[in-house]
Order: sequence, then C-alpha cells, then structure tokens
Amino acid sequence: MRLLTILSVFVIFSCSTQSENSKQDFQKSKNSCEFSQWLRIEERQDSTIIQIIHPDRKKVLERLAFASKSKQNSKIAAFSATHLGMLSVLKEQNSVVAVADEKLVYDSKILNQIKLGETISIGAEEQLSIERIVFCKTNYLIYSAFSGEFKQAERLKKMGVKCIPNFDWRETHPLGRAEWILLFGYLTGKQNRAKEIFKEIVHEYRAIQKKVKSTSSQKVISGNFINDYWYAPAGISFQAMMFKDAGINYIYQNSKGTGSLELSREKIVSSTADVQIWLNPGFATRRDILQASPKSKYLPFFSKAKIYCTAKNLNKFWELGSIQPHLILEDYYYIANEINLDQLHFFSLVE
Repeated sequence: MRLLTILSVFVIFSCSTQSENSKQDFQKSKNSCEFSQWLRIEERQDSTIIQIIHPDRKKVLERLAFASKSKQNSKIAAFSATHLGMLSVLKEQNSVVAVADEKLVYDSKILNQIKLGETISIGAEEQLSIERIVFCKTNYLIYSAFSGEFKQAERLKKMGVKCIPNFDWRETHPLGRAEWILLFGYLTGKQNRAKEIFKEIVHEYRAIQKKVKSTSSQKVISGNFINDYWYAPAGISFQAMMFKDAGINYIYQNSKGTGSLELSREKIVSSTADVQIWLNPGFATRRDILQASPKSKYLPFFSKAKIYCTAKNLNKFWELGSIQPHLILEDYYYIANEINLDQLHFFSLVE
C-alpha cells in the first residue's frame, strides 16, 4: 500500500523531503485531485508531476515526474493490501512482483502468481530482505509509512528501487482514499483508465448518497475492545463520513479527531444502552467476540443488537474496500434501512 535504471520511463524522477523548495512547490502547484489531501497531481503539456504530502509535516515527502505518452513496464513490491486492490482493479496484477504477506492476499491472479513463483512474499517492513527485492527486479516499492519513513529507502535507491510512500490510510474522505488509484495508474501507464475508474466510483458514491433521505433512527456503534479500551472511528474520520453519507446514526458522529477514539470500558457500558446495531467488531461470530474479550457479555447491546462485520472475508475487504467505497456505502445504506441484506458486498450478519 523507491540512481534509477528504468527503460525510458521518466524525464525526471527526484525525491524531496523537507526542503523549502518542496514546501513552495506544494503550496503553488495546481492540483487535479478533487478529494485527496495528501496526493497532488499536476498535468503539464509534456509531463505530469505527482507530489506526495506528509500528513503531519504538511510538506512534500516525494516528488515524481512522468513524461507524457511514456510507456511504463513497472515491477512493483506492494506492502499493503490496498495497493494490491488498486492494481487488480487496473488489471495490473502482473506488475506485482512482491507482497508483504501472501496470507493476506485476496486476488486470485496474484495468489496464482505466488504459487508459480512469479510473485514473492517479502515480509513486513522491519523484516525486509533487500536481496529478495533486488532479485525480483523491482522498480518501485510502495509502503504505507505507518511507522514513519522507510529506513531502507536510500539503500534501495542506490540499487535501482524507488520507494514511494502511500498515505491513502490518512485520508479523511473515502473518495480521497480511492483517488490514490491515480498514482498506480501513472506507475503502470494506465493513468487514463485510472481516471475513468475513479470517475465511475465518484458517480456511484454520489448516486447512493442521493438515496439517503434522512438519518436512521437506529443508533449504531462501531469498533471493539483492544485490551481494556474500545477503539472506534473518530467523528472526522473517513469511516465516520461514510456512516453519515449512508444515513447511519453513529453515536460518536460529533466527536473530534480523524483517527480512532480510545474509550474506557466504563464509558462504553454506561453510554450504549440504546445501541441497536454494532458494526465492525472484527470477528465473524458472537462466540469469537467473547473468546477475544469475555467481558463483552456485559455490553448492554451485545445480546440484543444486530451485528454486522467483514470478518468472514477480511482479505477481500482490506484489499478492495478502499477502491470500492461506493460498495461499502451501499452496504451501510442497506444495513441502516434493513433492506437487501442478502445483497451486501462486504458485510455479513454476525450470528
């Protein structure tokens, strides 16, 4: 979810971290991205400039330049399932030469490539084998920067591998996450197709929004316990925005923050008596929920609320969810209105 030896692909391919020039470029550049906060794309007559913004520093962390009409033949190591999802939607599975963990892959074509040895599993960022990355002739390594900058980036750069950060997970709008498909479009030479796909996603998302006439009366909670604290989407997160767009009456809709809320067990028990729907507990059955956290039985909504989760096929959800926000939105709309529950794309009822 990186000096280069790439065959006639780029006119310029430079990296910038915290320089003032980068900051000025960030502030002055024309941006064709409509929803993303951290991805900027400027299309010029003879090239396209892509800037990736660090969400915390608000400065350009990476700057890429692609020659117009250039033909890419990329070999990509993808560290996140969301990266695989975007490449699969573009039908660029053959570009994937390495994944972080084959057990987390959903796409059948990539799984077959792994079986045939055409795609390798390289492990997590901290366990990365430089030799294996170079062995599979990788051009780009895409990483999510969960723990900051990629420590091996400079070493890999000297060996011909460009490391590119992806901050789709830091977006606050679900369509902002999906818009990162444009980066993968340029990396694979399918930028026009990527634009078409994203345009279709926006159209479908807005069409579902128009169906929502009012907020459901049923109160909804999301998340689950991790040790002694309950983690739930904060009110300004992309997840909470999807709840609102689907007409879901999310009990923490007015909370602050773009990430997760950390709530005490006492807070959850005392303030959720009227919750009627529980979303995304992370488990496929109530039994699994209790095994993970036995005290869940004391939740006032545990036995009476309807529970929906993606746990029966998490790989599908993690891989395709970010590039198919319109389908998640439709699931939420169906759940909130208790209609077409046999047509859910990602979610299923937890028994």
